[in-house]
Amino acid sequence: MEQLTGRMLFQLHRIHFQLIRSLAEASPLHSHDFFEIFIVISGNMVHCVNGGEQLLGMNQAVLIRPGDVHSFRQVDGGDCAFLNLAFSAEMLPELSSFLGVELNEESYRESEFPPVALLPEALSARAQELYGEVCLLPPGSAAADTKGRVLLVSLLENAFLPSATESGCPRWLLSLEEELRKPEVFSEGLPALSRISGKTPEHICRSYRKYRGMTPQQAISALRLAYAANLLISTAIPILEISLSCGYSSLSHFYSRFREAYGMSPAVYREKFST
Repeated sequence: MEQLTGRMLFQLHRIHFQLIRSLAEASPLHSHDFFEIFIVISGNMVHCVNGGEQLLGMNQAVLIRPGDVHSFRQVDGGDCAFLNLAFSAEMLPELSSFLGVELNEESYRESEFPPVALLPEALSARAQELYGEVCLLPPGSAAADTKGRVLLVSLLENAFLPSATESGCPRWLLSLEEELRKPEVFSEGLPALSRISGKTPEHICRSYRKYRGMTPQQAISALRLAYAANLLISTAIPILEISLSCGYSSLSHFYSRFREAYGMSPAVYREKFST
């Protein structure tokens, strides 16, 4: 496939909105010399970027960096709509000053893949509202640019700040740990963490060892087993079903891990502690 190179004639410190209503409207494989945040507002897609793929769904956002090479394709014949917010690298010093955080191109290149974040529903909805408001204003007006800035700052502050927290742990890892508490995430395991964060499994493993002194698999296992233990004593769900819902494809493997953690089998644990 031919690769296109996109260049946008930015006026300094301007924000550019674009609504892509269908993947049929999306650009083929391309790269560009500006930053872009796109938000999935309906459907699902496969984001093909830098030789890899990211499966994206509703309310997920991606921060495209200058030089990233990407395109989009359908999932099982379905369609997808997404909202683009583009801005030049020249805006980073101004954004850094406003947010009180050092922002530069290098700070967003921890991974070969661009950062991915799952936005709060309210923020995704607000992005669509602001786009609708901008469409009612004269192109290039100061009011339109102000609305773009409001959204850009909100997206960076809530999803794409690259700097570490006071404890030294990167914000992306703290956010990922919050997502990991969801059963649908820890049941899937490391592939879900990679998809949500936009970082490679290897990068996630290195970060867990550095900041948590354990592997992500150990963190996943602890959450799976704690969830299973609670289901055993608070529900009548069959043990096989509990095992599958926690991400164990083998019942014997689940029994082995549970016995290691709790000193008894799931069946004995249920009998001993259920009320």
